[in-house]
Amino acid sequence: AKKTFNYTNHTVMAEAMEKWGLDIVKEVLPEIYDIILQINEAFVAEMYAKDMPKGKTDYMKMISGGVVHMAKMAVYCSSYTNGVAALHTEILKNDVLKDWYQLFPEKFQNKTNGITPRRWIALCNKELSSLITEQLGDNSWVTDLSRLKTLERLRGDNNMMQRFMDIKTGKEESACRVYEIQGRNRSRYKQHF
Repeated sequence: AKKTFNYTNHTVMAEAMEKWGLDIVKEVLPEIYDIILQINEAFVAEMYAKDMPKGKTDYMKMISGGVVHMAKMAVYCSSYTNGVAALHTEILKNDVLKDWYQLFPEKFQNKTNGITPRRWIALCNKELSSLITEQLGDNSWVTDLSRLKTLERLRGDNNMMQRFMDIKTGKEESACRVYEIQGRNRSRYKQHF
């Protein structure tokens, strides 16, 4: 699972962090229940091997007090964990999931709502991507957005601005599209009457 899943946390409010009663999971999803038990046992064994104090292990494990803590399981079972914005990710690291960040700092990254330049420029607008790469000399900007700042020097270059506008206004919608669809619970604190 750790090589397959990434976890995006959508809230820093404790009441919105999903928890499921262990009895309900066992009754409704017996096969999943067994997997959750195995994941919890693997976590406890891993923490024992790392000499983590038992009290902290008990506090952090996925199953405690007859409840499955979904966020804890998601962090443990994922390659990476992020918030939906840079500030959100910092709150996760410094408050909500602080113990998990201290244990697995390499897992925590920021991806603002999952949007990456690789997807939204490099793959979806190859012409714009080529222009940026041409001006910067290489394509390292795809993984280092701070490099785009150097393009500000071209603001006064009318020829470059025309090339940019030709790309932006001449772009046709591709028949080969990627749709990302997310389903979410409607949290009580977001419901307005």
